[in-house]
Amino acid sequence: MNSPGEQSNQYSRADNNNWNGTLTVNYRLAKIHMLTFNHVLNTFRRSNTSLLAKMESEDAIAKETHKNISGLSYRLMPSDNWNLSVFGKYYSLYVAGPMATTTNQDDYVRTTRNMNSIGYGAAGTYFILPGLQAKLSYEKAYRLPTIEEMFGDEDLEMGDISIKPESSDNLNFNLSYNRTFGRHSVYMEGGVIYRNTKDYIQRNIADLSGGKYAAKYINYGKVLTKGYTVSARYGFGNWVSIGGNFTKMDVRDNMKTSISSSAENLAYKERMPNLPYMFADSDVTFYWRDLGRKGNMLTVSYDNQYLHSFTYYSSRIGSNKGDYVYLINSRTIYPFLIVCKKDDITYHWNVVTSQMRSYMIILVFRRPVGLFMVNCVFVSVIKELEKGVYN
Repeated sequence: MNSPGEQSNQYSRADNNNWNGTLTVNYRLAKIHMLTFNHVLNTFRRSNTSLLAKMESEDAIAKETHKNISGLSYRLMPSDNWNLSVFGKYYSLYVAGPMATTTNQDDYVRTTRNMNSIGYGAAGTYFILPGLQAKLSYEKAYRLPTIEEMFGDEDLEMGDISIKPESSDNLNFNLSYNRTFGRHSVYMEGGVIYRNTKDYIQRNIADLSGGKYAAKYINYGKVLTKGYTVSARYGFGNWVSIGGNFTKMDVRDNMKTSISSSAENLAYKERMPNLPYMFADSDVTFYWRDLGRKGNMLTVSYDNQYLHSFTYYSSRIGSNKGDYVYLINSRTIYPFLIVCKKDDITYHWNVVTSQMRSYMIILVFRRPVGLFMVNCVFVSVIKELEKGVYN
């Protein structure tokens, strides 16, 4: 992968409209019984306009999707030491967009499809000792495709409007310890994950010829994930916080035969390509409260991130099986956050700089209006430069 710089030159505009909504209703039947209903709505519409001619030309067929996820859960809380939850989810996905009718892709028709699925699960927590909590959960889950996976980004990402949601059986076990000793606080957590996935959505790199590449998405039969994560954090009063975490996710090909034939799959039990599997981060944060006036706070953080090298293609088959991706092993970020309060208005200024030479200024304005909270967010990226080494 030695193809730095631009690989395409386009003169077009993509107008994206994205709406999100969340509704949560809790109803306590008695002291130890609670029902919760949750609904998440997401709608998306993209229209593309060519700017090559003097008169702008908008595509006749827009790309649209509507996602709805409804959940109902029951929680039993007989004591402070343990609780149990059972839940069900209903997934609904509507997709509409252009589909080529010829191999030359010079003629398109509007196609639509609907998908509906039902998920379920259970979770429980138990305090073994004061501050030491165990958590166990199982879920039959579905992951609906993202916008990029269905529609691409009109440049380097090739979406597939017919891609199916992932389905998986997930099992998680977690232990956490949280205690405070005077001005000292300690938090430690560790967990193991088992996930058996069908119709796994895989991101591959397609060779478009002429030295050009693009990402494409496919549903890949069966994938098995086993992994663990550990994290720890120490705090001293309201002044400093130090912590970090380490994660390893072993995602393996679980197809004995090829997805396109009955032939033996040579990559069976091999790690899935083009997917990071080991990463970590650490940070130290300092707080200055009531700076200048009561309610103000200045935060300064130092953040390091590590990403282990991973194979770009299959590690066992193909002419590129020896290719690895090496990203910058550590990424340092220095956020400066100032929170100022005046009457019932809150202002947030956040300046982020990084070793990757990306500079960002974020301004957040919050004010309660009746029963609602109004949030206005302004983001300005001053400079951005990505660095990477490929072998």
